[in-house]
Formats: sequence, C-alpha cells, structure tokens
Amino acid sequence: MSIILMVGGNFTAAQDDWNFTLTPYAWMAGLEGDIGVGGVVAPVDESFSDILDNLELALMVGAEARNGAWGLFADGMYLDLEDSEQTAIGKVTVGVQQWLVTAGGLYRMAEDDTLILDVGAGIRYLDTKLDLNSPAGGAGSSDNWIDPLLLSRLRYRVSDKVFLTFAADLGGFGVASDLVWQLTANVGYNLTDSTALLLGYRYLDIDYEED
Repeated sequence: MSIILMVGGNFTAAQDDWNFTLTPYAWMAGLEGDIGVGGVVAPVDESFSDILDNLELALMVGAEARNGAWGLFADGMYLDLEDSEQTAIGKVTVGVQQWLVTAGGLYRMAEDDTLILDVGAGIRYLDTKLDLNSPAGGAGSSDNWIDPLLLSRLRYRVSDKVFLTFAADLGGFGVASDLVWQLTANVGYNLTDSTALLLGYRYLDIDYEED
C-alpha cells in the first residue's frame, strides 16, 4: 500500500486536434504490508522519511493525449528501496525493486465550465523483485503481472486559478491480483494557461499472491 503526496507540473501542447500533457511528479510515499519470499514472510511498515533514507532510485512521470472526447494515458514509476524489520526469527532485511506502469483509454462523459468527468479502462503492469536476508538464510524472487482496471476521473473548477481533481480505479478481479484499487485527490493551481502545480494524496492497495 502507498500513501502519496504528489507535486507535479502539467505541461500541455496542442497539435492539430490533439492535446498532449506531460506530468513529471514526486511521490512522497509510505509502504505498508507483508512481503514473502521462499516461505519467509516479513512485515514492512515504511514512512516517507524511512523510504527517503533507504531510497536508491526513483523515476516518476505521467502523460496524456486527447482528441475530442477520447483520450489515452500512461503513468510510470520505478522504485528501488530497502527496509529492515525485527521479527521472531531475528532481523530481516527486505530489498524491493518495482516497476509500476498504468495505461489505458479515456472517454469524456461530461464537460462544462465547472466540471469535467472522464471514465475509462486500461491495464496496470507490475514488475517486482524481492530479496530477503534473515538469520535463517537469504532468498530472492521476481514476478511480473498485468491487471485489468476500470477508472473514473473528476475535475472541478473552483476559480480561474484553483481546481480540484479526484480519481479512482478498481482492477485485478482475480486475473492476476485478487484486487487492486487506487484513490487520488489533488488541489491544483494554474500557473499559466499550459502549466499547473498539483498537491494531493494518493492511496494504492494491491492484493496479490504468487501461486
């Protein structure tokens, strides 16, 4: 699970009838859950400050292309981090390298001067490598999978400068993950006609177990 503070700039360019948006951002993320490799299960509870201390590399960017009511989007993240926890068998060190890529299509259901509503469908690709080291020995594993998902997004205009965005997606459905869902809420401020700054909260929950 991830709790995320997002700061990003939206850079938009228009070409013919297409509008393109690029969003570099930073996730100030926390990580909580149980991770297991080779029969050894370790609890992980990392605050953002913990992750920042143990972070090796982080890459994060989103993009969107839109033509009329239809749109395409992609969002990618790479994290490389490490955590240590004291368990019943002693100190367990967990290393995690993860790719998280979401992509799909959008359809604009409604739009006026105040409100924009999009719905869509897509996939979420996860590629995770885990390493566990404990007094009982070490183990490593890697896995990747693709989950289908359904999503909706809402943008509400508060003023000429200020806007709110909300997004939710639900997926997995037993195809790979048993269930994966995400909620996002942001407050945005238009710096220019083509650039905005967003500050928000993001929660991602993944229930996946390898057979």
